[in-house]
Amino acid sequence: MLQSLRGRITFAYVAFVIIIYVVVAGVLVRGTILLYARSANDAIQNAAMQTRQILAANPDASVAQITTQIHNTVDRASLRIVVFPHQPPPPAPSPGATPGMGPAHFGPPPSAARDSGNRFFFAVSNIAGIRPEHIETKDASIFINANPDRLSAILKSYVLLGLAGLIVFGALGLLIGRYLAAHALAPMIAVTGALERFALGDFTPQKIDTRDRMEVGNLARAFNGAAAQVSAAFDERRRVEEYIRQFVADASHELRTPLTVIRGYVDILRRGAGADPERRERALQTMEVESNRMRALIDKLIVLARLERPEPSQLARVDVATVTREMVDAARTAAGSPPISVDLDDDVDVLAEESELHEAIGNLIDNARKYGLGAQIHVTVRRNGSFVIVQVTDAGPGIPQVDQAHIFDRFYRGESRGEVEGSGLGLSIAAQAAARAHGTLRLIESRAGRTTFELKLPATTRRSAGASPAPRL
Repeated sequence: MLQSLRGRITFAYVAFVIIIYVVVAGVLVRGTILLYARSANDAIQNAAMQTRQILAANPDASVAQITTQIHNTVDRASLRIVVFPHQPPPPAPSPGATPGMGPAHFGPPPSAARDSGNRFFFAVSNIAGIRPEHIETKDASIFINANPDRLSAILKSYVLLGLAGLIVFGALGLLIGRYLAAHALAPMIAVTGALERFALGDFTPQKIDTRDRMEVGNLARAFNGAAAQVSAAFDERRRVEEYIRQFVADASHELRTPLTVIRGYVDILRRGAGADPERRERALQTMEVESNRMRALIDKLIVLARLERPEPSQLARVDVATVTREMVDAARTAAGSPPISVDLDDDVDVLAEESELHEAIGNLIDNARKYGLGAQIHVTVRRNGSFVIVQVTDAGPGIPQVDQAHIFDRFYRGESRGEVEGSGLGLSIAAQAAARAHGTLRLIESRAGRTTFELKLPATTRRSAGASPAPRL
């Protein structure tokens, strides 16, 4: 039992209860003996005073007469009076005297058992503080002491009660100690069970509840925190594994089409189509288009993978107006670009990675340019309290309601895309870039003639109030 922590705690509690019980019982016994000693000393003093009065009143009385007077006057059940004659008594003993040679005893009659315990009695009586009296006369020595039978009865009763109480309190201490030990160690036992489940591969988090505010409670709370971290790590691992599987599946699916087209034209050229200059040129142009499409897709996949990496971005102060102006200028130079108007506020700095902010705003403008079908595009950048708001609005046909819930999914392209080229990654890249800058990207509205995306980023204050404002274009 003592090999286990619960057993040692229980044993310690039982030992503590027994020690407390013994101390309390000892104090009670000591108090009782002191009360008894005080009463016995009073009785001894009274008996000694009465004996001296008898001796003073009968100075010429014989030992037998004195013994009779003491027997009739002083004898008490709580006392033991012994008279030792200096000379042998006369042949005819007086009433109350012991026949033959020897002292006369007064009080309860002596017994062999009591006489055999006299040494113990005198030792205990000395410890208890009982003070016997000795009166010396010319003919005898008189000894007055407490009755040993009464003290023995008191001690025996206390010994029996003490043993019974020791058994009862020991049993109660054992039961209460086991309960308290089990209750105190319950969090530790639960932690051990959870760790054993972990060792077997079961990482299901199970919170351990405890009201303990000390060491065991701290252990349970530390385990809960560690278990939560382990569970979060495994959830993140599963998420990453699922992302990798989905990424590989999506990339394989999207790259399969241009690869199939290129391989098809390679087979056509190998079968002799290269002899026809027109067919050869058409095949080469198609292969070039598909290879460019594949390269653009790979570039976007690389960008998306970089944006979804767990490492934090290298955040720096970025002027959103400058980035927007650069992306608008780039879009205006693209072939077939629709008219783009811009309205830029000043003091629109944010903490972000500049390349990621380029990706977010550039993909929003590119998305409006391709799916707006040549309609007017309007870009606004404004400061709204503690946020910088970037809105890209096009006057195109809008996004169907059925597609709006999936527009930020990777590789998703709605059924109404028509012949518009794209990878389905632009809005996913923009949303991920916004999230890494602690912002959000959402679709404000989409209907025929008006579709608006809003990029919302936490604003930051410029270092100096004299910074030049961003121009309005």
